[in-house]
This record gives sequence, structure tokens and C-alpha cells, in this order.
Amino acid sequence: RTIILLGYLYLCGRIPDMNRTFRYHGAEHKTVYCHEAGLELTPANARGFTTLHPRCGTSFMLITFILSIVFYSIFDVLVLSVTGFDLGAHYFLRVFTRLLLLPLVAGISYEVLKLLAHKENKCTVALRKPGMMLQKLSTAEPDDSMLEVAIVAMKAALGDMPEGPLTEEGYIIAIPAPEKKED
Repeated sequence: RTIILLGYLYLCGRIPDMNRTFRYHGAEHKTVYCHEAGLELTPANARGFTTLHPRCGTSFMLITFILSIVFYSIFDVLVLSVTGFDLGAHYFLRVFTRLLLLPLVAGISYEVLKLLAHKENKCTVALRKPGMMLQKLSTAEPDDSMLEVAIVAMKAALGDMPEGPLTEEGYIIAIPAPEKKED
């Protein structure tokens, strides 16, 4: 399963559109770091930060992936030992219990992610290292235009909505479109 996950992310990064998405993902991380450092949100300030972030969804996915294997294995053994019922022999019941318990696994994973992200010691650094390394597959170095987009998104998330002309649908055009050349 792990090899499939790693291979999938690696191959996704080789698709041009996905690589571009991964570059925006890197811009998001740089912008978050810039904000957390208390610096003015500018491409120049964000550029110096890393694309790897300890609270990344990619790390959350890996933690959930690992904890689900452990959690569901223990759950299956407990069900078998307490009730004598083998979930492995009943595919649909097994899938149902996995779906039913997924919010619990995701909640535990989220708390583990927060714990690892907010503590700085040798143990937490070592435990978050696999998630940080996995981010090398899901983030890439952005250009300044991508940083500008991430900065506008961060400002909007913080309640500082950009000003600008509106589209027909009523959305703000935060970054002016390039001028069209007349032939």
C-alpha cells in the first residue's frame, strides 16, 4: 500500500498540470511560514521559506494511512477475541466498520499531527520526518506569480479581502489580467 501511495504521488508530479498544482502547494506553505513569522506577506518575504510544512495535509494523509493500518488491525483482533466473529471473512461488514470508524481514525490522526507540529524535540522531529519527506513529492518550488496567488488567498482567509473589479458572476479579480495586444 505504501509503495502504491508513493508511486502515485511520484507519477502525479510528472503530469504537467499536477506539477503546477504541487508548485501552488509549495507557494501555500511558503506563505503560511511567512505569515507565522510575522513578516509582511510579499513574494520576496515568502520566497525564502521552505515548501515543507509540519501541518501539511500530505503529512496528515500519511499519519492517517499508518494509524488506520494499526487501528483497524487492533480493532479486528479485539472483535475476534471478544465476539469470536472474524470481520476478515465478511467483506461488506469490514468495509462498513472501516467507514464507520474513519472519523475516529481521522480525529486521532489530526491530534497526532497537531502534537507533532507544535513540539520541538528529537522524538517529534523524528516522527514528523516521514511526512515532511513525503511532501517532497507533493510540493515544488513556486514562481512569484504563484506566491502572489497564495498571498491573496491567505489575506482573504484572514479577512482582508482584496479589492478590484468584479467578474460577471460577482467574484473579485484580485490580480489584473494581462492586457490584450491589438493586432
